[in-house]
Order: sequence, then structure tokens, then C-alpha cells
Amino acid sequence: MEKFEKKLFKFLAFITEPLSRISFFIVYFYFGTLKIVGASPATPLVKDLFRVTLSGVLDFPTFYAFFTLFEILIGVLFLFPKLTKITFVLFFLHMLMVMSPLVLLGEQIWSEFGVLTIEGQYVLKDLILLSLGLFLLKSNKDSPY
Repeated sequence: MEKFEKKLFKFLAFITEPLSRISFFIVYFYFGTLKIVGASPATPLVKDLFRVTLSGVLDFPTFYAFFTLFEILIGVLFLFPKLTKITFVLFFLHMLMVMSPLVLLGEQIWSEFGVLTIEGQYVLKDLILLSLGLFLLKSNKDSPY
């Protein structure tokens, strides 16, 4: 059994980072593509967040186009380990944006104290992405830790 565990953990050590990077790519590319084709269920939430944050700075269609390309770019960058540092700068900026409705759009995120709406659950799942992102950043071979 010990021999099996050793082989298993060696295999997991080998595959975890590439699999995580591919997973990030799939998620970011998929959600970005949904926005391109006008099928994203998050669009109303993005519109409302835009309204309370950036509506005086630029128009929504321009913002949405850039935001969509930004998401797809992050997904693609995850595929390149040598670009980890820039990927994570963009990733953490994205996380700040997509998790900000928890604070800025409380009425759409919480149906009552402690109970999330479906939109809130959509935002909350980003904690998983954030945690996996932190793990990838820490485990990157260029990391000093």
C-alpha cells in the first residue's frame, strides 16, 4: 500500500499544476465565450455592477467587450507557466471585480441574512477559483516559497 501511495502522490505532483491550469483556461474561456454570444446568465449582474461603479466613465457595451476579452485573455494566459506573474496580477484584479457584488450589490446577492440568491451563489463559487489560484501561484517553480 505504501508503494502505491508513493506512486500516486508522485503522479499527483506531476499532474496537479497542468490540470489546474487547463481547468482555469476552460472556465475562463467558457464564461468569456458565453458573454460573446450573448448567453451569459451573469450579464444582468455585470450590468448592475457597472451601473454602480463605472457608468460615468464609459458606456456599457465598450466595458462589456473589454471585460469579456479580459476574461478570455486570463484563461489563455493560465496555459503558459512562464507568464504566471502577469496572469495572477490580472486574475486577482478580476477576482476583485467579480466578488465585489458581495458588498456592492447586497440586495441581489442576499435574499435574507446568511442566504444567498442564485446570483450570490454564482459569485461565492469564485472563492474556489481564488483558493486554487493562490495554490498555483505558491506552487509555481518561479515562486520564492
